Amino acid sequence: MGKLIVPMHMPTQQVDINMFENMNQNQIPFEPAEWFPELDALQASGQMNMFGAPRWLQEQFDFSKEQSMVIFNAWVDYKEGK
Repeated sequence: MGKLIVPMHMPTQQVDINMFENMNQNQIPFEPAEWFPELDALQASGQMNMFGAPRWLQEQFDFSKEQSMVIFNAWVDYKEGK
């Protein structure tokens, strides 16, 4: 059984990664806003230009390109007050 990596701000609990097997690859099993604190922390750290954040989400949390773009675009809209 694989481990699901959750954001720092979420309570940890045992989750079976196989529960997502039947989902479409581009579906996200949570609200993109749940990942805003992770992106806020990345931005505050100054580690990278935030246009690299979608790739960072893919590498750190094993999201697909499409999933990471959904999260990133929602975060950009949030930051712009949309």
